[in-house]
Amino acid sequence: LQEHGLGSDVPLKNLERNVSSFALQLKYAHNLKSESSSIRSLCTEENHYYAEGDPVADSFEKFADKEFRILGSTFKELSLCMMELGLRLAQICDKAIDCRELKQSIMDGSAKGRLIHYHSTIDNIILKETNRTKKRSKKKVEPATLDPSPFDEYRTNRTTLSNLWQQWHYDYGIFTVLTSPSFRFSCLAEDCSHISCCRECSSPDEHTYLQLFDIKKNKIFVVRSPADSFIIQVGEAANILTRGKLQSTLHSVSRPVDRENLSRQTFVVFLQPAWSKILSYSGYPEETSNQDKLLMQEILRKIPPLSIRFRDGMTFAEFSHETTKQYYSSSGTQSMG
Repeated sequence: LQEHGLGSDVPLKNLERNVSSFALQLKYAHNLKSESSSIRSLCTEENHYYAEGDPVADSFEKFADKEFRILGSTFKELSLCMMELGLRLAQICDKAIDCRELKQSIMDGSAKGRLIHYHSTIDNIILKETNRTKKRSKKKVEPATLDPSPFDEYRTNRTTLSNLWQQWHYDYGIFTVLTSPSFRFSCLAEDCSHISCCRECSSPDEHTYLQLFDIKKNKIFVVRSPADSFIIQVGEAANILTRGKLQSTLHSVSRPVDRENLSRQTFVVFLQPAWSKILSYSGYPEETSNQDKLLMQEILRKIPPLSIRFRDGMTFAEFSHETTKQYYSSSGTQSMG
């Protein structure tokens, strides 16, 4: 993956993590079309090479290998497509709400492409077993096993609060553009050291497992999306730049119960202002004080309020740093330490 310029932005040493991701910083270029064309040309040449390849018997293995070889160019091509989609939406929003900030802020800013794999329970077993093997001592090491699910009380509830692939949060950029997720069903080898089989499958519940929380209605909504579509979420920077005319999306990714073998994959592009962009908004939306409802209490207790992360006149870099600290530092509400 490093050969393709992709680096991880999650702590890979954490064997309890629910997510592995690989990311690349992106920048709008003046020669966007020519860059996209050169990437597409590279992919066409590689695909032509596939067509001239070896017999069908071993074609899948060779195809997968060559697909990985052009991962970097495919990553960039899809990113450019999603960046353009976000840019066009920003232009529409600017006209609709008389803003004139969103499109230019995206053009002047940067983007981050992120390829995300949400672990199956099996993935974590393999991570732990691999780590045990590396650190094996003279003592006999017991193989890892599947633990009984601790979420029995939620078996009939498809949108749980505790069984999450990703905790509730706001994105802090302008727009987040996502592909509809794909799902894979895996089998664990007897020695727990690797996956013995893997196949793509449809969502067990016919939705994406992306869930949104509407604070005003105190309700959770699940997102359904066709396989060939994109999802766009509003981030907090858009909220600030439009003075609340666009509202940021509080969201999480739920994890299906009784599906230890299921993993989830998606590709995401975060569209952000320039790091030096000054964010000015003295009247950010008043945060809800009606937190007597249990559902709202449970969700908001891990969300650091915007009022303690943002102050008028901050640069986007300062806002990003403060938000990340309030969420994920050792003393943060969603500390990974």
